[in-house]
Amino acid sequence: MLDAGRHPNIEIMTHSELTYFEGKAGNFRATIKRHPRYVSEELCTGCGQCVEDCPVVVPNDFEVGMGARKAIYSPFAQAVPYTHIIDRENCLNGEFLVCNNCVNSCDRNAINFDDPGEEINLDIGSVIVATGFDVYDATAISSYGYGLYDNVLTNMELERMLNASGPTRGHIIRPSDRKVPKKIAFIQCVGSRGEGKEAGCQYCSRFCCMNAVKDCMLVKQHESEIEEMAVFYIDMRAAGKGFEEFYQRSLEVPELKYIRGRPSKIVEDPKTKDLTVYVEDVETGKIG
Repeated sequence: MLDAGRHPNIEIMTHSELTYFEGKAGNFRATIKRHPRYVSEELCTGCGQCVEDCPVVVPNDFEVGMGARKAIYSPFAQAVPYTHIIDRENCLNGEFLVCNNCVNSCDRNAINFDDPGEEINLDIGSVIVATGFDVYDATAISSYGYGLYDNVLTNMELERMLNASGPTRGHIIRPSDRKVPKKIAFIQCVGSRGEGKEAGCQYCSRFCCMNAVKDCMLVKQHESEIEEMAVFYIDMRAAGKGFEEFYQRSLEVPELKYIRGRPSKIVEDPKTKDLTVYVEDVETGKIG
């Protein structure tokens, strides 16, 4: 992203959306709506003084709710451009209260609460459709207890824990007591390859298998105290260059084991917050 931001032939339009589009190949017309940031990209240096002086603290969506941010903030540490933006829904000035802390702390006069945004018309020759995706709502599978049990996490939450700039500075912890867990279970294909309302999508995501392998390797590097990791899977699909070799390397990790089977439920001990995973190993017939 940083290289793209510095490229002379690339213009990055953040906080923007496409509102109108027409034409044919080689001759398209598009209208882009740039929503107000309330902080000038040209004047803001990203010094962070306004963030320190802001009195509002709200959950940080980028940290999947595990961290906090201010009403004026930078979306994440490597954001391009590295300028701040004001969340008017949580900003005290959005409620017509007297708070100009950020304005008073900015010696470059980069903050403008009257920023109207902007509409930009573009003549373009070609378009790349990159729609992106959204993550699966893990609360849809109530038997796994996500949203009910503190220590049931999504992959996104684990990824933020593993990140050195994340809410736990790279440490893996149990949210219930902030201690390093002794055992970790990874459940694959949650939201894919299923049936009924909980299925999400019926096809393979081609993502979770190798991502779990990668996370297991990283977890062991970050926390040597972890005694056991179990990956519960339907089929191990290493679809990509070097992926099978990477999977084979993971088999050499003594603390890691792969169990073929989809867990039926997770139960929490209300006192210790420890979790019990109920699953049948389809290769051995054992139920645990």
